[in-house]
Amino acid sequence: MRKFVAVVLVLLMVAGCTGRSPHLRSCIISLEQLNDPEGALEQCKRAKELEPNNPEVYLWMGKVYCHSHFRKYLEGTNEFDRALEMDRERTMELIKKDDWRRYPYDLFYYNAGIQAYQKEDYATAEKKVRMAIELAPDSSLYHSFLGSILAYEGKEEEAKREFETALKLNPRNPNVHYNLAVYYKKKKDYKSAAKHLAEAAKLDTANTDYLFELGEVYANLEDYKNAEITFAKITKIDPKNKDAWFNLGVTRVKLEKFKEAARAFEKVVEIDSKDADAYLLLGRVYYRMKEYKKALDALTKCLESDPSKCEAYGWRGEVYRAMGQKKKAASEFAKEQRCMKSKK
Repeated sequence: MRKFVAVVLVLLMVAGCTGRSPHLRSCIISLEQLNDPEGALEQCKRAKELEPNNPEVYLWMGKVYCHSHFRKYLEGTNEFDRALEMDRERTMELIKKDDWRRYPYDLFYYNAGIQAYQKEDYATAEKKVRMAIELAPDSSLYHSFLGSILAYEGKEEEAKREFETALKLNPRNPNVHYNLAVYYKKKKDYKSAAKHLAEAAKLDTANTDYLFELGEVYANLEDYKNAEITFAKITKIDPKNKDAWFNLGVTRVKLEKFKEAARAFEKVVEIDSKDADAYLLLGRVYYRMKEYKKALDALTKCLESDPSKCEAYGWRGEVYRAMGQKKKAASEFAKEQRCMKSKK
């Protein structure tokens, strides 16, 4: 009985393929009934040789390439494009009649755009994603991705329009807010950038990258109070984020919170004992706090980690001078000069 049912199903499939060449029918049956994408590809290639002007053949060839067995979305959508070039009206009719749950053409084009983007072929990526948008104009995801592609192509105003469209379609998409923030940062409109980064961080609280860039934007605006709050948030979410601790220290120096700044730099060197920049700034902060012994220790560790940090010698000189040890101070200033000459 089961064999009889299987035969009936195949006969029904063949009946639905009437008017098509034997190879095209075999391609369709192999793909849809037998789940044999390799066999389907071979049959579609033969059908293409016999019917080079039949757009339906190219559509099926494209669907075979986009099958999960191959995932060759660029090749697949290229076949769709050839069909559209031959007869756009008929091809669009065939596309619209297809079962989009099985053959989501917009997603095929979107994935083709991703593959082209990964190859840094932005012109092709743009073309593919524009077609995805033609097929699914209300996709925030597609408009956002097109904006990213246009930004890489240097088409900044077009990119902005796509991001704004994406945001209208889905105001709660943190990635779109981030992309708009990147646009505004390039334009040095840091207030607008901060607005979108703050929204992105609110929508995706686990993403510390949004917070990090928000902190940097606040610093560009010289809003060090909000910068401090933002970098401190990151250290609570990710206590091992040494860059957040470092920027927190720098921000606190700007606010003249030297004791708190020292604690931040101490966390950096606790995480990375070879961070010369952190030791240098820690030494300078200790100097401002008149903690001269700690300052010398930090500056010495800076030079041990990176002997090319010439200014560390200069700051050791300042520390010795503050301690009233003029000879040692002069010696350190001389070392700084020799270090700087050796770099020339």
